[in-house]
Amino acid sequence: MLSRRIRHSLLKIIPQEVIEKDYGCGDPSRWVKPGETVLDLGSGTGKICFIAAQVVGPKGKVIGVDVDERRLSTLLDAGEGALGAFRA
Repeated sequence: MLSRRIRHSLLKIIPQEVIEKDYGCGDPSRWVKPGETVLDLGSGTGKICFIAAQVVGPKGKVIGVDVDERRLSTLLDAGEGALGAFRA
């Protein structure tokens, strides 16, 4: 389980645009482990995707799904600069 301090540090790389448009309803990062695959249903602009991607690391995978293409577009645009390989 990740400590509160570590979970807070995972927010540092998230672009401000993602934070401003976040309508999230929780932080599941305490249950995520390195190397896992995470499915974020209703990912919106991707705050949880950014957090989970840092935790799962290069051997893991994060899949963000949302019906709103505008929100996914924000995630994809922001993700390219922050974490690298994002795709829709």
